[in-house]
Amino acid sequence: MLKKALFFVSLVLMPSLLHAQAVPAARRSGVLQVGGGFSYANPDYGSTKFKGIAIFGSYDFYRNIGIEGEFRSLSWGAPSKEYERTYLIGPRYVFHHHKFEPYGKFLFGRGVFNFQSTSYAPNGYANIAYNMFTFGGGVDYQLRRHIIIRAIDYEYQHWMNFPGIALPPDGTNKKDGTLSPQVLTFGAAYRF
Repeated sequence: MLKKALFFVSLVLMPSLLHAQAVPAARRSGVLQVGGGFSYANPDYGSTKFKGIAIFGSYDFYRNIGIEGEFRSLSWGAPSKEYERTYLIGPRYVFHHHKFEPYGKFLFGRGVFNFQSTSYAPNGYANIAYNMFTFGGGVDYQLRRHIIIRAIDYEYQHWMNFPGIALPPDGTNKKDGTLSPQVLTFGAAYRF
């Protein structure tokens, strides 16, 4: 009876043990990278360009699908009371081609704009926060296993319900109720 039981158990277990070699040895559950860079923007407000820093991070759940978050602080120069700060998060799609990783993204969040306006603030500067979204993309380059170069990142931002402003620094009027900056970022990241 014991021989029959061992024979039965070996018939049941043997196929699963033999099949174990067909399963991949290791699977990566996700890819996290965190980095920073330099940003240059056409703020869609006046004629002066904004410059500043960007901090970003991404987590790819699968090979091509992930999420990206970023913080950006841009101004006309130091010290400046006119600035834009953005806090964004959203999905991204990554293509892999050797060491190049082109990606597209759609982010949404909040933007803070500090601008010159005597009509909104008695001291001459107003600070207002807006809901916003952005779409864009770029190319990451894998320099080393853990070092990623953000060769270029482009964003077209849309700040919703931006008020009509009558006093940009160049004297023109911005009264259409939107703000649509375009931003370029270059930087580097560490991949975990």
